[in-house]
Amino acid sequence: MSTQPESTFYSEPLFHEEQRFQQKPLWALMVFFFVIEFVLILVPLIRIWVFGETIDGSDRSDPAPVLIGIFVMGVLGGLMWLLWKLRLVTEVYREGVRVRMIPFHRRVQAYPFDKIATFEAVTYRPIRDYGGWGIRRGRKGRAFNVRGNKGVMLQLTDERPLLIGTQRPDEFEAALRSAYPTKP
Repeated sequence: MSTQPESTFYSEPLFHEEQRFQQKPLWALMVFFFVIEFVLILVPLIRIWVFGETIDGSDRSDPAPVLIGIFVMGVLGGLMWLLWKLRLVTEVYREGVRVRMIPFHRRVQAYPFDKIATFEAVTYRPIRDYGGWGIRRGRKGRAFNVRGNKGVMLQLTDERPLLIGTQRPDEFEAALRSAYPTKP
């Protein structure tokens, strides 16, 4: 990997962008499944454990329904928390580009200009080219993206291309050009 330690970039950022998973259909789907799960799992469990009712002959002493309910709610709650915390931070410095997909990257992924052969703002097809959004590997290389279909493609000197998704591709590319004007 052509990343450098975080401390190699000392100048002020020329471009800074933070993106989050904010797609309303995704959140609506998550809330829908959470409500359905609550109704289908927790309401019967409350009726059994709190009110002592039996539903379809369920044995009140059987812990399996409670454990399954807690596990499924925990998994769904964890996914919702992860989507809430997930963000892509992109910065352009005079020395290069820094990218971090929080919370997956523990350290910043730094790409100094001597490792970048070319760059250009592009429109891409997230599902077809990379299999969706996130930290992806696809037929066109690697990608860090969280939403939309715009990005900047970096052709690295020692690796396959790297796409960095952005909602401001023209500003991102302009910052790259101003930081390293000899690049195409």
